[in-house]
Amino acid sequence: CATVGDNYEIVVAINNSTSNVDANFEAIVAGITQTIKMIPHGIDSPENDSIQDITLVVNPSDEIVLKIGEIGETPTTTTYHADDCVIPEEASIDPFPCSSPNVSGPIQVRGVSGITAFAVVVLDPASGGFETLWEMPVTWPSSDGNTDNNYIRLNGTAIHPTTDEAYGLLRFEDNRNYLIRFDDEKFEYVFKLPEYGTTGGWSNNGTFDDDGNFYYWTSGGKVAKITAAQINAQANQNHWDVTDVNIPTLTPSFGASVMRGADLIAVTEDFGTGEKTYLLGIQPPYAGNAGVYVYDVAGNTITTFANFEYSDGTAIPDQGYGAAYKVTDNNGDPAVFFSSNGGSGIPGTVIKLDLDSININNSNQTVTFSNAGSLPNSSQNDGMGCAVSILSVPLEFGDVYGYMWVDFNRDGNRTAVEAGKEPHVTGYDVTFTNVTPYLDSAGNTVHLPGGMRYEDHAVMAGTNDTNYKWEANLPCKDNSGGTITWQAQFDYSDATWPTGFTPVGYTVQNNPDNVNAAVLDSDTGLSAGATSPMSSPFTVSCDGSVHRADAGVVGDFVFTPTATVDIDCAAGTIVVNLDNRTSKIDSNFVVNVYTVSPSGTVTHVTAQSASQVVADGAGPTAYGTAITIPAADTLLYLVIEGQGSLNGVVNATDYSEVILNQSANDAINVLCVQVEAEINCAGDGVSVVLDNTESNQIANFTITPIVNGVNQTSITKAVPAAGTVTLTNADLNIPEDSKWGVTWQVAGATAGSFGPYRIPESASDDMTLDCVEPVFAPTVSGTIACVSNDAVTVTFTVDNSNSTLTTNNSDPATDGNTVKITTTAGNMVVLNLNRTNVVPGATYTETLTIDEGKPIGISVYSLNDVFGDSLLFPVKTCPNFSPSTSTSFECGVDNDASVSFTVNNSDSEVDIRYKLVAIEKGMNGVETETTIRDWSTLPAGFDKEISITKNGEKRMTYEIRVESLHPDQSGWGSAAEEVYTDCEGEPTAFDPTVTLVAQCGADPKIIELTLNNSRSDFHASYQVNVFDGSTTSAPKLDALSTTQEVGEGSTDPYLIDIPIPDPGKMISVEILATALSTGGKSITASKVIESTMAISCPYEFNFGLTTEPNCGSESVRMVLNNEKSVWNSMATTVLYIDGELSNTKEVLIDAGDQKAVNFQVSNGQEWYVAWSLSVSGTTYYSSETEPRVFAPSPAANCPTTPNPTG
Repeated sequence: CATVGDNYEIVVAINNSTSNVDANFEAIVAGITQTIKMIPHGIDSPENDSIQDITLVVNPSDEIVLKIGEIGETPTTTTYHADDCVIPEEASIDPFPCSSPNVSGPIQVRGVSGITAFAVVVLDPASGGFETLWEMPVTWPSSDGNTDNNYIRLNGTAIHPTTDEAYGLLRFEDNRNYLIRFDDEKFEYVFKLPEYGTTGGWSNNGTFDDDGNFYYWTSGGKVAKITAAQINAQANQNHWDVTDVNIPTLTPSFGASVMRGADLIAVTEDFGTGEKTYLLGIQPPYAGNAGVYVYDVAGNTITTFANFEYSDGTAIPDQGYGAAYKVTDNNGDPAVFFSSNGGSGIPGTVIKLDLDSININNSNQTVTFSNAGSLPNSSQNDGMGCAVSILSVPLEFGDVYGYMWVDFNRDGNRTAVEAGKEPHVTGYDVTFTNVTPYLDSAGNTVHLPGGMRYEDHAVMAGTNDTNYKWEANLPCKDNSGGTITWQAQFDYSDATWPTGFTPVGYTVQNNPDNVNAAVLDSDTGLSAGATSPMSSPFTVSCDGSVHRADAGVVGDFVFTPTATVDIDCAAGTIVVNLDNRTSKIDSNFVVNVYTVSPSGTVTHVTAQSASQVVADGAGPTAYGTAITIPAADTLLYLVIEGQGSLNGVVNATDYSEVILNQSANDAINVLCVQVEAEINCAGDGVSVVLDNTESNQIANFTITPIVNGVNQTSITKAVPAAGTVTLTNADLNIPEDSKWGVTWQVAGATAGSFGPYRIPESASDDMTLDCVEPVFAPTVSGTIACVSNDAVTVTFTVDNSNSTLTTNNSDPATDGNTVKITTTAGNMVVLNLNRTNVVPGATYTETLTIDEGKPIGISVYSLNDVFGDSLLFPVKTCPNFSPSTSTSFECGVDNDASVSFTVNNSDSEVDIRYKLVAIEKGMNGVETETTIRDWSTLPAGFDKEISITKNGEKRMTYEIRVESLHPDQSGWGSAAEEVYTDCEGEPTAFDPTVTLVAQCGADPKIIELTLNNSRSDFHASYQVNVFDGSTTSAPKLDALSTTQEVGEGSTDPYLIDIPIPDPGKMISVEILATALSTGGKSITASKVIESTMAISCPYEFNFGLTTEPNCGSESVRMVLNNEKSVWNSMATTVLYIDGELSNTKEVLIDAGDQKAVNFQVSNGQEWYVAWSLSVSGTTYYSSETEPRVFAPSPAANCPTTPNPTG
């Protein structure tokens, strides 16, 4: 195919040279017959016309039907589609796709592992990876199969500042060296350069300045230059193969030395002596002669800055910086980056040069860099950049760190940043999410808040639980220079904890919304579970490492201290043993000694009371303060509390185990008893020990439980001498979450008694049974989907079924574990007045409709403001689904309808499918639906026009249906567009004619062709084909042939003058007249008119013969025109039908006359007329018309006034 404006020009090659019969060829384009032609057979053909090319001009959306076959036989039909055309393109190097959304970061050319190819990649320093655009195998240049013509190195790459074409230095095994252009398909060889190892030979560096001059430093450190003029002179030279002997050879010019750096970059800057062009490179320390090298192009001088480092004073990695990049934003501001190659198992580093730190007047100053991310290591790589780049990946980073620690006393603070008394932990995850929008270098929003999420990004640092911390390298600025604000979210699921510690959530936040308010506090909200709420927002510094978000974790250490009281009544001694063997933290035992007189007076014996620390895992250890047994009528009351202690920090609120011991002694009757009460969560909740080990008689105990101040049913137990009995909750029935105590009294079986006494001694000191921890474990789940072009639906479920009431007697509506729901969109709260809180054991589901493009979050907190769970939906933008359709119909010659549909998807961002159906309503009202065109796909950004002509399908409803193909828009459809066709009673006349008149008296002498459509109700398209001979098999005169439209009821002259043929020759004109609607689209009917002119102006002989079907009858008419001749002529006409002679007529036409001859021909018969013209008995001209298959036009199409019959 070839393009002609918006159309395609297609050449159809027809070869009938090996046939012994003529062929009939027909071309139908978009339903319109464009060409009908007889192709002579090649055997005995008088003219070499059996091989012909026919040119069709088509619309890119047209269907093309070609028919060819023996005259009178069924032809072979082949269907093509114009959009299958292949448009030949001239070979050229395509510009680098600088404006592609895939080119969002620095561009690098790097060797593929094993150097089997070099790949063009776009770096993503934030992730430390890259995206490959294309690969160039080392076999690309070889056209002859010779491996010597496989290249081994591609380096020194750069993008031309004005053409955007990529250039590079290409090296071969035999040291051949070339400057090349390249794209994703091929190399173009610009110059053959000196061999590698010689001055001007291949190098690993290269760059363009703003004017298009190419520089690289070569052997000996000399700066080589290939000028812009030299490069531009090689445009379109088409040296595509390395074996091309015409590749020009060039030795570049050379400047100063010694220049260094594994890659160079050109900048135009003012480094202290005015704005100039400079070349920059970095030589690392390991390579020797370390420094930042600056080459002044105009001055041809090199300045070396031996001092260079990060802006925080630390050294940049000692690696080869083999790739340099200049990124210029839309404002024309440049930024310069270098990336190192890395090493074995060591990633490369991307660094940004502070251009303001270079002063060419002071080479002793320090040139500074900032961290710009990382990339995979490579031994072969080079950088390049577009003249103007719109970058959308981070290129400036800062180090940030923080801590997670066990907040033992649950106060939200540590005792020190490091080396404090509360242990740090390791092994957790930190996820970072942006709070502020991220803008590209053109100022466009790339990531909305919440759109950037760095998971598993932090690494663990530190050597022990005093200095463990997380560290991360986060983008500090976006590509427009804006500071990025972050939030951190912690997850301790995989953390390593101190022995015996079980985490339950995160501690209180003392300084909400201000990470920098204190360095010892926790920066996440109070919450249960392993995943924290988002921290308060923070920023990072591009110039150093900063301390930001910390997280304190609360939980439970194993803490099970016990104490035993051993009273020897006979000896009058008491031994208290303190036992912390099964605990994982220290226990600070506080022992308080009281006596209770017979009158009930309680006395605190302070001299015998003290505290004593027993380390975790230690015991039993004797209480170090002596306790004296009181008189027989005085009760001894010991209150022993074990308080949790970690590194000297005591937490008696959360870690407290109390043992209450009362004892009475009757030495006379040898009745010596103890009652010890404590909470025993390791058992069934409570324990009351009745101790009679020091008595020599049975002790009858009466125990009365007290629950929430109310006495319960008493229990009696006879404890034998020297024995003990333990009452558990199975005996006492103390409910969970209740306050309790007991009263007791005892009587000896033989003599003596004590009590009643109360334990605890005071009701205000009653113990609370709280062994079952309430569960707070709500979860949030949900989905998000597009509901329209600019809105999404969020459906979320809050599941609180695994939570329990905080206390058994709590009101669920106000219980602390009932959750309240907060929804936010774009950091704004979304209210729902119908929303309810979710009580423990219940679930709740809600659906919201919210504008697209906003971060949407669901979070749940307890009524006590403890964080439960959250769900942050990804920022979702809905692709635009905006198809439009239109329908119309036009009536045709036979009252049929041409139905046109337009499906326009140009404003959509999604592919669609469309379907055409015809709906006919029957007499009973039942609709019958027929698919005219089944589902077809139309890509986003395209529109399509479909025209359908259906004979006899009048009074029909046609409907077009459209649906989105995007997965987020399943079931989306636009309103069906329909049209009802009714052509009944519309005008139908169509009878176009033509006249040809030779104007011998004109200058120049021409044949006037008049296109007469005066008898038609439709526009007509006259396709005029002029042939240099007596038949249409003669060569076509394309310059004289064209298509011309004539309105209904109109007559127009043909706009091209047809020259009169030389005397003795004839000229033939074939005319295809096709009915057009007023809209210009083909409806149905067409008519072929054939005319042959025999003209000899010097002899005033001017004869024309025109054949055409008669309108409304099965006959053809031949008009014999002798009006312009001075000779009487005899015309002999012979009609052949289906190859057999049918009728012969001889007609005498006087000079100045014209006559018509009519022949009867039936529908479907093939016919043609052989004719000759003689004057005074001498035949001067003879020929025959083209064979054609007769198809009559309906009488309804004919004008009411017929043509004369002749």
